[in-house]
Formats: sequence, C-alpha cells, structure tokens
Amino acid sequence: MTDKEMRRIVDELAEDGGLSPEEYLIGLVKTANDSKMEKFKSYPEDVAKQLTAAEKTKSEHRKAKYEQSEKESVDTQIGEFLKAFPGVSPEEVPEEVWNEVKNGISLSHAYALWKLKSAGDTGTAKAEEINAANASRALPVANDRSEPLDFTKEDVEKMPSSAVKGNYKKILNSMKKWTF
Repeated sequence: MTDKEMRRIVDELAEDGGLSPEEYLIGLVKTANDSKMEKFKSYPEDVAKQLTAAEKTKSEHRKAKYEQSEKESVDTQIGEFLKAFPGVSPEEVPEEVWNEVKNGISLSHAYALWKLKSAGDTGTAKAEEINAANASRALPVANDRSEPLDFTKEDVEKMPSSAVKGNYKKILNSMKKWTF
C-alpha cells in the first residue's frame, strides 16, 4: 500500500467520524495507549510498572530511530543538493525552500523550482520550444478520420519496427509513388 493510499484511507475514516485526519490519528494513538494501560492494570503492580517502563523505553527508541533516519535523509539530500548546485551553500537556501523540504519535497527539487520561479520563468517558453522542435521532427500520422498520408522512404527508414507494422498498408501505398 502506498503512502497516498494510506492517506486517503485515513482521510475517509476521519471524515466518517467528523474529525480532521490529525484528530483521527491522535484518537487512534490514545485508544491504543489506553488499551495497553487497561491491560496492564490486570497484572500485578510490579509487573505493570515494568511493562509501562518497557513501553516508554520502546517508544523512546522508536523516536530516536526515526530522528536518526530523518537526519540521514536530510544529510543525503544536502549531499545531492551540493552535487546538483555546487556553487550554493545550504545556508544560502531561502526559508521558503526549507519549508517545502519540511513538506516532503526534496531539497534539490524545491530549490530548482524556487530558482525557476524567482527568475520569472515558469519553464513554459522552453517547454513550448522543445515541443515545437520535436513536432517538426515527428513522423506524420494519419488518424482514421482523415485521408491517409504518404510516407517518404526516409520516413520509413526512421520508423521503429512497431510503427512499420502499424502503418504497413499505408507504407505499401506510399511505396508506389516513390522513385528509385
């Protein structure tokens, strides 16, 4: 199950209960903890104290493990950032980029997007330029509603085998018009 699917399920369950996802999760944790504590009450007092201490130690260990994992993730992201942007130190990264990192976006991606936005270029012009260049090199393709297009010998030579198979009849008709 992906993180996105888990979030969707939590959102749905929370909505069914009239809660925010945060309130729903806090309620789940409280219910689980209350259940453990209730179970511990049935044990002798010294055993219950030991179990409670063990639960606290386990929780602290999980928290430390999570924090270590987060630190390693940030260190990895900073390393990747320094490779991608060698002239920029992490201290020069604006606060809004760090806020995006806190929301789960990688540092390199957040910085690159910020850099594009701050330069006033959303990348649309460059994308349109690339699309136009690609369109000029693309093979003509006929849809079922138009007249079949003729392929040149050069067009056919550039085609992958799957395109040749898909346009076989059109290629044969085009070949009749080729001069050798």
